[in-house]
Amino acid sequence: MSFSFNPMNHPLCFATPERISSVTSWQEHIPFAMFMVSAHKPRFVVELGSYLGDSYCAFCQTIKTLGLEAQCYAVDTWQGDKHSGFYGEDILANLREHHDPRYSGFSRLLRCTFDEALAQIPDGSTDLLHIDGLHTYEAVRHDFESWLPKLSPRGIVLFHDTNVREADFGVYRLWAELKVAYPSFEFLHGHGLGVLAVGEVESADLQALFRATPEEQAIVREFFFQLGRRVFNQGHIKRLEDSIHDLNFRLNEAVTQSQTLNQTLANQQARIIELEKANETAEATIGNLTAQLDSLVNSKAWKFVERFWQIKSSLRG
Repeated sequence: MSFSFNPMNHPLCFATPERISSVTSWQEHIPFAMFMVSAHKPRFVVELGSYLGDSYCAFCQTIKTLGLEAQCYAVDTWQGDKHSGFYGEDILANLREHHDPRYSGFSRLLRCTFDEALAQIPDGSTDLLHIDGLHTYEAVRHDFESWLPKLSPRGIVLFHDTNVREADFGVYRLWAELKVAYPSFEFLHGHGLGVLAVGEVESADLQALFRATPEEQAIVREFFFQLGRRVFNQGHIKRLEDSIHDLNFRLNEAVTQSQTLNQTLANQQARIIELEKANETAEATIGNLTAQLDSLVNSKAWKFVERFWQIKSSLRG
């Protein structure tokens, strides 16, 4: 059987994402995320662990562009964890600023733990589940098992960081267990992304993906790696442009401050000249007054001597 996988059936995988944040860890998978939504056409999407929202907004952008009838939920505490680090309220505020005007008609950001969100999602509803929370083996296994009943009969699960083996990351361990039990495909770039078909696969392109030979898998991986690098480079360019903008802003502030300081310096120098001139005038006045005083004193002293001799002469006579 010939390889029937054709990404040109889903040209949105070539689209430029509207959301490219400062965190690069998922950006190389955005083209595949757009392909996945276009091929799978999920009616219900849940993401566990959204952080800055690059992956989630890629799902939403594709759904909106294609006009799909879908409900989407991003679940996160937006407080962080030991793997992503802990952060403040500005992270969620930044995501809402991008998300709400574009996607609030069919998407919600659920601020709660993954377990707390279970009660808000119907069993058997979720066509596409993306798990990207705490990455220890125990945590990701718990997330998969607790959310398994929420998957629909055509459910597909994405696991990020399947190719990370450092510290206590354990997604690769769970992935090794699951990929022998379900149809699967794994990308090795961008920290690894596992694609698991828990339910029935309807899309011909996804069927081709899951039954690809090792040679065909290598071609698909290289194709999406190159598309992912393009997005990563676009993000890098954007970050450089933002950095240049920030540096220009700071430079303009420094120039304005320098101009203000130069004007202040010029004013101070002019004031010094004024004071020096005033000092010279004061010194001249003091000199003049001193001369007058000396003249006055000398004049009075002479008159005193003259009067003294007059008195002395009269006394002798």
